[in-house]
Amino acid sequence: QGHCMYCGHCAPCSAGIDIASVNKFRNLADTQGEIPETVREHYRTLAHHASECIGCGLCEPRCPFGVGIVEAMRRAAEDPETVVVSVNLDRSEKLMKEIAAIDNLDESSQFHVGDATAESAIREVFEMADGLRTFIIDERGIIVKVDPSEKELAQALAS
Repeated sequence: QGHCMYCGHCAPCSAGIDIASVNKFRNLADTQGEIPETVREHYRTLAHHASECIGCGLCEPRCPFGVGIVEAMRRAAEDPETVVVSVNLDRSEKLMKEIAAIDNLDESSQFHVGDATAESAIREVFEMADGLRTFIIDERGIIVKVDPSEKELAQALAS
């Protein structure tokens, strides 16, 4: 009771998450004490990830094993290797530092791009017009989420 058997009775997920696969990958990682690269790669290929769980709980009564699926998705969304870095494209580095101080941000994670050529290249690569884009990037530099929801960003920051 309470352990996922990967049967899929919880489906369909309102957010489109393959709950059984997410649980399987998380359990494999838990048994090894770390997230093996092969598990990480298979997880990345899923169309939807645990961080997209909206917590509706519709899956839980369908589970014949009594798994707390919403909590399992929350745990699976945690990644202890998440690091928050801010790249600022404003013209003023002074303004960036003032905003970082007001927001209580770690100064070592704040980077200013003041060179117009570099700024232009960054805007082109990341498809940015004027304004903000937010990216969650894994430890290898791979973008795992573009413009995450407030909940997804909070989860990334909490881990």
